[in-house]
Amino acid sequence: MSSKENQNFIKIKEWYENKSGNPWPQITIPTPTPKSWGIDISDNELTFKMTREAACSNMQTYEAAFESWLVFFVKLGVDNVCFQWEPIDRATLKKMLDKKDINAKNDLRKKALHYNRFLYRVLKFNEVFGQEGSWFHIEETCLKALNDSEFIQDYREGKLFYVNRPSADRKSNVDEDSSIISELDMTGSEAEYEKKFLEKWIKSGKCEIVDRQLPVGLFKDEVLNDDTRVFPGGKGAIDLWTINRHNEALNIFELKCPGIKQIGIFSELFFYSMFMLDIINKKFVDGKSSKNSSGFFESNLVNRNPSEICAHYLVTIMHPALVICELGTENDMVNEAMRLNGIPVSFKLTKYSFDVTAKVFE
Repeated sequence: MSSKENQNFIKIKEWYENKSGNPWPQITIPTPTPKSWGIDISDNELTFKMTREAACSNMQTYEAAFESWLVFFVKLGVDNVCFQWEPIDRATLKKMLDKKDINAKNDLRKKALHYNRFLYRVLKFNEVFGQEGSWFHIEETCLKALNDSEFIQDYREGKLFYVNRPSADRKSNVDEDSSIISELDMTGSEAEYEKKFLEKWIKSGKCEIVDRQLPVGLFKDEVLNDDTRVFPGGKGAIDLWTINRHNEALNIFELKCPGIKQIGIFSELFFYSMFMLDIINKKFVDGKSSKNSSGFFESNLVNRNPSEICAHYLVTIMHPALVICELGTENDMVNEAMRLNGIPVSFKLTKYSFDVTAKVFE
């Protein structure tokens, strides 16, 4: 797709070069499509407009990772962002979620669950960056749609939501004397890298708990099944997590294989950290199912009461837009916003080499 056809690219490139006097930093901007988003920019104010399809998509994709794009645009010099999307009204969303509705196909239900999670992401992003006098605000019609959401209303009113424990077959228990993988290279799978990190961290003796594949599904009733889902489930999970000795920190990790650089990694980690904070604060609690004895999160996390959450980008390379943002470094604008709002979450860039050497707990 040529830049002449990509209005997003034309608008932001012209604005940036006129404002800064510097050439555009060679970042690919998605072309506006029914599955993506569009922008308008005037002076230093940017309007970011997501399509309904994008709001109902996987959060790590180029099209749906609004959190990552917005911090990038602000880092380039945007002073204010007006965020908007194509809302789904209550009746339509209920119809999409209703499996008994003959018109509600499985793909529509999945999109509705993604939309619920999108609303949660918007709510949390607004809590961090939408304070009075800050750079982020939600367009009036969309703000009304957010406030009218049944899920958001229940969440704000303190209704409990439920989470499921990790799968028993995730094979996370690594013996101290085991040698899972002798050597890894560019061809190693993500699961192989996860297990190698587990092996090293267990042997380090610096963690009380070391585990992998922590689910981030959410349910509206204590009995967990597909009918009670609020967020999508499936393969979505926190790749790795640890609790330090003396319970001072919960570390969560989003791992990318060598050479993988996705802009959506910040969107993923932001969501995961907010989700885990809600578990620690007992807004999301252990549910029950035939495969799930209650109490996993209460005993392994809540009762340990970690004082903070440290979210790690566990990568060999970052997306160039996120490099410009300096995410996970001392100059991280996200960490500064967390500190200003008293939110006990921080983000850290943790690079590793092919032999999975990474300075995490030093």
